[in-house]
Amino acid sequence: MNRRNFLKVSRKSASLSAPPPPIGNLNLYTSGKLSKPELIHLFKRTMYGLKYSDLTLYSNKNLPEIIAQLLTNDATDPDLVLSQLPDKYWEAPFIDKLKADLFAGKIPYNLDKMVPPPPENYYNEEYYWPRNTQNEFWQIIDDDVPEGKPFVLSRASEKSIVSKISTGGYSKIHRVDYGRWTSKLAWRYHQMILQQTSIREKMTLFWSNFFPTSSSKTYLGTYEGNFQHHNGYFYDQLLRFHSLGNYRTLLRKVTTHPQMLNFLDGIVNNVQNPNQNYGRELQEVYAIGLTPSAVDDGSSYTEQDVIELSRILSGWESDHAQYGLLREKFTPLKHDYGKTTSDTKKLSSFYNNKEIGNHGISNSTYQLDTNGTKGKAELDEYFNLIFSDTRLQKS
Repeated sequence: MNRRNFLKVSRKSASLSAPPPPIGNLNLYTSGKLSKPELIHLFKRTMYGLKYSDLTLYSNKNLPEIIAQLLTNDATDPDLVLSQLPDKYWEAPFIDKLKADLFAGKIPYNLDKMVPPPPENYYNEEYYWPRNTQNEFWQIIDDDVPEGKPFVLSRASEKSIVSKISTGGYSKIHRVDYGRWTSKLAWRYHQMILQQTSIREKMTLFWSNFFPTSSSKTYLGTYEGNFQHHNGYFYDQLLRFHSLGNYRTLLRKVTTHPQMLNFLDGIVNNVQNPNQNYGRELQEVYAIGLTPSAVDDGSSYTEQDVIELSRILSGWESDHAQYGLLREKFTPLKHDYGKTTSDTKKLSSFYNNKEIGNHGISNSTYQLDTNGTKGKAELDEYFNLIFSDTRLQKS
């Protein structure tokens, strides 16, 4: 066969029609054992390959047992750790105590209960780096986390640097954040390679592509000493914990997670400087799946809906402007309640002309919203709308 000619397919000859239905009957497979080729095919579709021991073990099990095993998820909710942190976990008293605990062999704040265990310091080592034709030896030193202990709550200090050994002494080139970042990536691949007999890791990768973020984007002004790489772990664990669960719950968690707030500009969306990035993405990609309509004819949401949803999303941010990227926070001062007490968020006919935010508070009287309860409720009200309207669910 001439492969070059075979691969030359003209546009005119290309068919855009749907493929024909399969030939033969498709019978519901509810019981019995799978053949070895069928079992291999199932595991390759649901996991990153399979081990010979799995093939031997599950060859003797019925299909319902195999499916039940593939749908298991024992991952731990990251809130198990984050809920234990003090209010100002980025300040010296917490950082110093955490360091003392780690060097004393303790794993505090439920980190030892996380499944899978969090990434650890494995990067305290010298390595050879030929650069500019000069042979240099470098060393990563993490003075805040001992080898073999988790670093996901530790903020790098002034002493945690990369040191150039060949010139003698310490040269501040990069902080140890780079070592922690590579450790986190290695940990992620480790979960794939040493996967359990479950679809969990493949679904975690699916959701991380569906809800992509990046730790390299930051509004903090500096990469030094903050938690952006650490938060990547907690975001990854969030996707893992909810990977086989309810989509509404996952989407709601992702929407106000600091990692997503930072990536799609929610962290800078406020009443004074509105940002429509996530409000648009939420409708177009994550919730509705349509592009906005130029006119309000009910066929889709409108550009005005993007504006109104961005108002609903305003005020959500991380819990500290520079160092706090681990937990979300709602700030009433930054939320758009409206210029007057009757200034609600008016959605289009696509949303059945729903009005959100009718709570008698304006931007000048935001203090009346104790703890931001009413402002935060606006987002939940929008979620109730899109997940209860059967017409919207079909869109």
